[in-house]
Amino acid sequence: MSELSRAGGIVVAVGASPEASEVLWARLDRLPVVAHALGAVAATPRVERIVLVVRPERADRARRLARRLSAAIVVIPVSDERAAVPSGFQALPDDHEWIVLLDAARPFVTADLIAAGLAAARTSGTALCVAPVNETLKRVNAHGDVIATPDRSRLASVITPQIYRRDALLAMIDAGVAWPPAQVPRGAATFAGDHASLRVTDAGDLAVARALLAGLRDRS
Repeated sequence: MSELSRAGGIVVAVGASPEASEVLWARLDRLPVVAHALGAVAATPRVERIVLVVRPERADRARRLARRLSAAIVVIPVSDERAAVPSGFQALPDDHEWIVLLDAARPFVTADLIAAGLAAARTSGTALCVAPVNETLKRVNAHGDVIATPDRSRLASVITPQIYRRDALLAMIDAGVAWPPAQVPRGAATFAGDHASLRVTDAGDLAVARALLAGLRDRS
């Protein structure tokens, strides 16, 4: 990636239902959950424009938030989570070579993490943030009988942020890959996430996020 490469961001704050998106607007510290994700993308060097994709009933509040953050943020309302990435992609300028995809439910993503993803994507054109698999997984047959135990050291949980070269993401959109993308280009690079793996989807997650934020602040 050259120093002149331009990047855009798509932050998805839609949720599978109106209820699922509600927690994204709950307060975490002094800002809604979604603002933390937006702030990380806005602080990333070379990210010149951000598209925030929200449900229509949240569009006015999202525009107020965008003005408050003073970043180049465009708000796009959609009713269906599956349309979030295609709609966000269409709202980005054609000269943005790299696209950062971020789930707004991950408030602990940082600009440094996104920058690491942009660096990792240089060779393959795609880089996925991953978290360790902590649970014991089993492979089962059609009858539900255990037939194997995969080696966890060779497995990873794919989360966001995810970085795509523009043409790679366009190919996925044209192929009908929905959000969140279950299929990614073979050979994609990975980069490690830590606190970024926490996804805030309900009141319990929000309580954990508030406790984690307090703990991080106490250690700083």
